[in-house]
Amino acid sequence: MAKEATALETGLAIIYGTFVKYADSGDGGDPTTINKKELSKMITEQLPLLDEEGMAKTLMKELDEDEDGTMDFMEYCGLITGLSMILHMVISDQLPK
Repeated sequence: MAKEATALETGLAIIYGTFVKYADSGDGGDPTTINKKELSKMITEQLPLLDEEGMAKTLMKELDEDEDGTMDFMEYCGLITGLSMILHMVISDQLPK
């Protein structure tokens, strides 16, 4: 009998699955990376609070460490880490001291 996935395991699978969904968008690009157009679509659909003019360009510039114009999974993890840290700071500020 298979064990049920934990909340953390489920979250990690969702993070990975989201990357795969947008990397393999069917636009003929590399299915192992996210380009600026795919990142823009991901921001619009998955991160609407960040959906501002030029956000994809700004994020790509910050996260594209090898400057190849795409974001591989390791670079995507930088985005997820940054967003997690922001969420932690917001929640921590709301906790009673």
